[in-house]
Amino acid sequence: MRKKSQDENQGSKKLQGSRRAWIWGVLFWVVSLVAAVALLVTLHGMRDESVRMEVRQDVGLSVTSKRGIDFIPQTREAAVALTFDDGPDPRFTPEILDLLDKYQAKATFFVVGENVEKYPQLLREIVERGHEIGNHTYTHGDFSTISYEQAKDEIARTQQVIEQVSGVKPTLFRSPRGQTSPGAKRAIEESGLKHMGWTSCLESHYKTRTPEEMARHVADNSPTGAIILTHDGRLDRSKSVAALKYLLPMLREENQIPVLTLGQVLGLSNHPLCAE
Repeated sequence: MRKKSQDENQGSKKLQGSRRAWIWGVLFWVVSLVAAVALLVTLHGMRDESVRMEVRQDVGLSVTSKRGIDFIPQTREAAVALTFDDGPDPRFTPEILDLLDKYQAKATFFVVGENVEKYPQLLREIVERGHEIGNHTYTHGDFSTISYEQAKDEIARTQQVIEQVSGVKPTLFRSPRGQTSPGAKRAIEESGLKHMGWTSCLESHYKTRTPEEMARHVADNSPTGAIILTHDGRLDRSKSVAALKYLLPMLREENQIPVLTLGQVLGLSNHPLCAE
């Protein structure tokens, strides 16, 4: 009986040992698999970053943000591009135009079609002062969920009203907040317009920054080729206008960088200002 009991104990210990070995074996392979996957992801990310760097150097700049990826063609001029979205708006656009004249700066205004219909003279004044016009949709709707047909209509209606009012046919487009649904992407591609992104935004953290701090942040992060986004409509842009009073002299006098339109900075051959 004693021998039988000893045999049973030994068998139990062997079984427990086998189970422990099996568990440790499984854990080893699980850890190894996780490590291998992590390594592959890292290597893939390094390869993708290498590809992205090649894109930046050879054909342009791909700006990644929480909004997605916007493609920006390679810059041609040693300057920064200043862009305004959401106008024209009689509360802010006229003062902005005066500031641009004061500091001998040019800009691209991505206008909303329904605002152009409300304030056609403002659009004509933007053009007369030598600035560039871009398409920013007709109603400033949500382009992250919009259908192909709706996006196509938004773009076409805005193109039509801009051309009717000013005689200008835009070649540049920017979607509201830089967002696009699959249908919107298709509509933009078919329109032939260049979908433009940005590299810095004047209104970034504007609630916690003074106008001077807003301007300083952008000026310190806007090297040659930067595309600056700010706004001249829809919401209260008083703080943006105040920040612009600091930003323009910072760029021109401190950084000694010309402020031009996107067409000028990107060297678009079909843009009228590029021949100057």
